[in-house]
Amino acid sequence: MWFLLLLSVYFKRSNRSNKNDWEGSKPSMSEQQHTTPRQYEVPWWVHFCRWLWKCTGFLGTSVILALAVNVVSTWLTTSKGALPDDAPLHLLVVFWPITVSVGCCLLLLAVLFWVISQRATSTSESPLPITPQDRTRLVKRLRLRYEQMLQQSLQGAVQIELGLMSRPTAIQNSALLALRLPEQADQVLPAHTSIVDVYERANQELLILGEPGAGKSTLLLELAHALVAQADQDATSPLPVLLPLSTWVTKQPPLQDWLIEQFALIYDVHRTLSRQWIEAKLVLPLLDGLDEMDEAARPACVVAINTYHREHLSPLVVCSRTSEYEQATLHERLALDTAVVVQPLLSAEVNAYLATLGKPLAALHTAFKKNPTLLELATTPLMLQILILTYTGTTVRQLSQKAPDLQRQIWEAFIERMIEHKGNRARYPLDRTCSWLQFLAQYMRQQNQTIFFLELLQSDALPKPHRNLYRWSIVLVPLLVVGPVVGTVAGLFYGLTSGLFYGLTSGLFVGPVVGLIRWLRTHQESEIQLAEKLSISWERYLYSLLGGLVVGLLFGLLFGLTSGLGGGLNAVLIGGLVVGLESEQFSERQTFTPNEGIKRSFKNGLWSLLFFGLLIGLLYGLINGLLFGLTFELFVWLVFGLFVGLLFGLINGLYAVLQHYTLRFWLWSLRLFPLKAVPFLEDATARILLRRVGGGYKFTHGLLMDYFADLDTTSPVPATETQPGQQSPPW
Repeated sequence: MWFLLLLSVYFKRSNRSNKNDWEGSKPSMSEQQHTTPRQYEVPWWVHFCRWLWKCTGFLGTSVILALAVNVVSTWLTTSKGALPDDAPLHLLVVFWPITVSVGCCLLLLAVLFWVISQRATSTSESPLPITPQDRTRLVKRLRLRYEQMLQQSLQGAVQIELGLMSRPTAIQNSALLALRLPEQADQVLPAHTSIVDVYERANQELLILGEPGAGKSTLLLELAHALVAQADQDATSPLPVLLPLSTWVTKQPPLQDWLIEQFALIYDVHRTLSRQWIEAKLVLPLLDGLDEMDEAARPACVVAINTYHREHLSPLVVCSRTSEYEQATLHERLALDTAVVVQPLLSAEVNAYLATLGKPLAALHTAFKKNPTLLELATTPLMLQILILTYTGTTVRQLSQKAPDLQRQIWEAFIERMIEHKGNRARYPLDRTCSWLQFLAQYMRQQNQTIFFLELLQSDALPKPHRNLYRWSIVLVPLLVVGPVVGTVAGLFYGLTSGLFYGLTSGLFVGPVVGLIRWLRTHQESEIQLAEKLSISWERYLYSLLGGLVVGLLFGLLFGLTSGLGGGLNAVLIGGLVVGLESEQFSERQTFTPNEGIKRSFKNGLWSLLFFGLLIGLLYGLINGLLFGLTFELFVWLVFGLFVGLLFGLINGLYAVLQHYTLRFWLWSLRLFPLKAVPFLEDATARILLRRVGGGYKFTHGLLMDYFADLDTTSPVPATETQPGQQSPPW
């Protein structure tokens, strides 16, 4: 027992030192803060040796414990108090020199794997220097990214110079407070003042404010594009990195740790390089979307930004809506050099711009003269571009003179125009598209999300009366999956009646057990917890084994039978594997394709099914065969291994997949969201209603999301007529 304790502690320490290699994931921010950066290019054979070392330790511990349990249970429950002479295992004890030699060879092989992996780790602890080639590649990557984002921007299509006004009261000026000087008033900046000029005059510390749709995010994107070109010409200039602040609210870490995490994640840079660049002040953070995070978290984010800025004194740009920023800075404002507010367009500028576009927009130009409210609404670049996209080459119907009703009418006309001329109109007509986007917008608002990831869909998307049906269905679904598999295998060898019995029993057993284990891990009854990463907790594994051995021994001694003791202890060993193997969900979305988290969960669940099914089936079959003779039915244990493998697979990913698609089925049956969600989301992206962000989707603009979220569910949505002879696609 002391040997097992020392072995488990040794494995635990080794697991901590190489945890990231085993998990196949990136280190957390806290681990990066206290560890030396490693070389990011590790040979493939090093990873292979580390993987072999982990597998050797895990399998070695399981084999030793399983052998010990079976030997002890047989020795205690036989009449002779010793191993039977006719058991093949008795030969291993008699010819102990051969047994010891083979065991030592295997032990030396395991030690060799460990030495190679540790030596490779020690020789790669020094970080790589930042080379000019790395900088050149990153400059090209940033330039391409910003050009693509400018092309997708709605406001960016309006080529009108935006006016700017300085607002000293929006920032915290400690010098004015100390000297008791009066605050300066707002001042309109001279015409033709670009955002790059403002940035340079602001000592590279700038706050950009504006109303929704005013073009502030587009200005920030234009600033990023201009600074990338400047960094390409000047090797001493920092690289502008555009980052969404909405992701900070998840963990609320120190801003530097968050910058390292997001720079590596969004721009596909290794974390070692990301840390080096951030700490060397070679990156200029451009932080957008302070208004997009939860209202309660904004003041804390302002404090985190100020703390980072005081500690580093490096260039920094922040962008936010005006009203949300003012609410978040009631107690502490951003300590930057300059703040500017994006001004709305002038009516004369709007009319002059439409005149340059010519005859296709003549009807819209005439509507501006008849409807002053429409002209006032067009003074924001977003709404002006929406009007241009909607009414190019067409007439303008009668519009309201009231601003709220007018804005709603414009969004309706824009959506109808996009659906009519883009995407698959036959498969996704107007009424269906609006209904599904309405559900999506309301769910994103409910979850306080700016980016929708399909794999993060949860049961609270269902109406409350249907959530209980979903909970019952995710308990019964394993019955339909596990029952037929086990029943078919058992029926082939034991008859139809036995097959039905074993299938029904196993199906009814697996559903509640898997649900209970998942609940114990997540402490939430209906949450879909993805299994995107597998790891081994040796501490939990050891504790479960120690407690289980005591329970198993007591159980066996009370019954006094070999099957009682051996079966109890074997079940405890399997329970130790269930507890020791952990599946985790990424706290940050590291995805580049839609629904990638579900795909990872399916892969991990399938791996667990095959690996543990074969391991337990062969291991226990061979051990019992050695104890009781080679004529022991190995097939029985292979069937048992299949059942246990299904259990492991469901716990470590497959159950999350079943939950996800069961939820999608209920949403489809209620006509809330399509069953084939990805094609619909891609079609909405082609219609400029959504935009792809990695593996997620966001509305083209927050105002568009607000329009769909505020749709009245009691009023009918305008529907497009189905052509005669055209079949409407199924829900």
